[in-house]
Amino acid sequence: MLQEKEEQLLKKRMIELAGLCYQRDIQTSTGFLSLNEQTIFHSIEKTLPPVRTCLTGGFEGAERKLLCFLASYDEEEFGLPIAVLEVIPANLRYSEALTHRDYLGALMNLGIERSCIGDILMKENGCCVFCQEKMADYLCQDNGAPHLRDLPQGGCDGADHTEDGAREWKRCITAS
Repeated sequence: MLQEKEEQLLKKRMIELAGLCYQRDIQTSTGFLSLNEQTIFHSIEKTLPPVRTCLTGGFEGAERKLLCFLASYDEEEFGLPIAVLEVIPANLRYSEALTHRDYLGALMNLGIERSCIGDILMKENGCCVFCQEKMADYLCQDNGAPHLRDLPQGGCDGADHTEDGAREWKRCITAS
């Protein structure tokens, strides 16, 4: 019964966001959706107003995805509200191997809703966290342990140069 009510609220929210996009011609988006929530979207997709949609998690093969309703002037690849944060231990020498569960638990402990966080990709020394763009600044604030540091952007691994040769940057949280 509770699950049905939550599904109905999610459907109403998707219809509301699609309607807002259609009426005002502005981009709207949900939080990151689980696989079940994505299935709910696909079940009502044909009943939504005629707007373009983009279901993305920030990389090919993402499990958790944002549902974006695109304005008529938007291009799918640009302007999506996803940020990538790299989390690395502040001192590798004294840190033990952290797991996906450790990183997710630390993020949830900050009081963040799960829908604000996408996939967490583990790396040898840390992880990459896909999150809603509006949450990136909050996650990078000094919340006790995390600290902000600029690193070159390139998926999850390093520098990436744009077509004009400019370097793009991403934020890096270091866990103390």
